Amino acid sequence: HVHVYDGVAPLGIPADPNCIAKGVTTVVDAGSSGAHTFPGFRRNVINVVDTRVFALLNISVVGQSTYSEDNPYGELLNLGYANPKLAIRTIERNRDVILGIKVRLSRPIAGEHDLQALKLAKEAASAVGLPLMAHIGDTHTPLPVILSELTKGDVVTHSFRGSNGGILDEQGIVLKEVRGAMDRGVHLDVGHGAGSFSFDTAEKALKQGVVPGTISSDVHQFNVNGPVFDLATTLSKFLHLGLTLDEVIQRASTNPANLFGFP
Repeated sequence: HVHVYDGVAPLGIPADPNCIAKGVTTVVDAGSSGAHTFPGFRRNVINVVDTRVFALLNISVVGQSTYSEDNPYGELLNLGYANPKLAIRTIERNRDVILGIKVRLSRPIAGEHDLQALKLAKEAASAVGLPLMAHIGDTHTPLPVILSELTKGDVVTHSFRGSNGGILDEQGIVLKEVRGAMDRGVHLDVGHGAGSFSFDTAEKALKQGVVPGTISSDVHQFNVNGPVFDLATTLSKFLHLGLTLDEVIQRASTNPANLFGFP
């Protein structure tokens, strides 16, 4: 889980200095591009870098090109940009590199119609038979309702966040709906990010037997110089939290490869 559409998505960073140069051979760009911007992502990044880059296609046709600190208006505030038909067409033409759909549901990104955006994203993912990755946290719709829309093989990212909209209730107990989603095959992805990982949340969840299916950095422009730095640093945090080396490596290699069906 990275963002490497350098120069187009405000989050984007160059792939090779931040991926293969730091020991990561294969990455999944999680929604930096949408149907209108993916052709450029394929031509200018996927086809030319040494890192093996796969993509999750943003349900918004503009991808992540609208939101930045200087322009805090996300790609789904106008729901007209969420276009399942165009997403499906783009995926069918690029199945060798597009491995799923991405939707960001936070209020600055999707406003108060996050649930409608999620349903449109799920429509596209179901039509092409690929996983949907949902970015949670600070959502208008409560997490239990969001989880009810997800099915086997889908992914919740930023799942160990510390602020509102996370997997714990006010008493620090894992929500029963989170366990229910995991039981039916929904996966938890770490997606460390800039403010989307909390040691406190991780410690409480792990003590209750809730372990992420995939450990990812979500490395991007605003965390590559800290607190993320790279995937190895993120993995080391889970060694510190008590996972074994085998468990950590499995969640950064085997599990994502199986989950997203790497060719």
